[in-house]
Amino acid sequence: MITLIVITMIYPLVYVIAMSFAAPSQARAGVLFPTEFSLDAYRAIFNGGTVTQGLQNSLFITVVGTVLSLAATSMLAWGLARTRQVPGAKFVLVMILATMFFSAGIIPNFMLIKYLGLLDSTWSLIIPGLISAFNMIVIRNFFQGLPEELIEAARIDGAGEWRIFLQIVLPLSKPVLAVMGLFYAVGYWNTYFNALLYINDSEKWPIQVVLQQYVLAECRSPARSSHRTSPRRRASRSRWR
Repeated sequence: MITLIVITMIYPLVYVIAMSFAAPSQARAGVLFPTEFSLDAYRAIFNGGTVTQGLQNSLFITVVGTVLSLAATSMLAWGLARTRQVPGAKFVLVMILATMFFSAGIIPNFMLIKYLGLLDSTWSLIIPGLISAFNMIVIRNFFQGLPEELIEAARIDGAGEWRIFLQIVLPLSKPVLAVMGLFYAVGYWNTYFNALLYINDSEKWPIQVVLQQYVLAECRSPARSSHRTSPRRRASRSRWR
């Protein structure tokens, strides 16, 4: 029974890897396991450089976005965790919580990105999602659980707010920062819909959009669809072929 469960869990992963090396005819046929192997798929992907550029873009977005998001979220959470010392902290906290229930929508967000001059910029995929309200609440709750006596002792010894935050609060918050960093990294790596909205230059597309273009190019091929394609779609297909 355990062997069957293990096979059921491992087979999809093995199947995907094996099909990536399968001959094109068998990949289209959908066999249970390929018997003819070829490297044509990998040659077609890496020879053009499009996938490599997409991987570089996604790596930049993920690394830079995660670092900036952790920095901005932790600083905001530390300020809102001290509602008695920070004027207006409760009002700001309520406004942030409201964003978890209400959203401006696609058109207002697009207009904001346009007016900020971020269209066709990689920063349009980083700045709008720099701070997650949910992640901020989690970090804030963790900060509130830190011993207040430790903070007061550091303040009595002459430590300023920045020193307390950087040398006491952050080192004690490594577990929650690691988890939130993972959440941010996964979110930035999977950036897809915003890239479709804000990025027109194919050189700046993340890997998810690049892969989507390959899928669309295959679906629009004459062998798979009898629908007429517009000149723009034909040009897009020829680009990815």
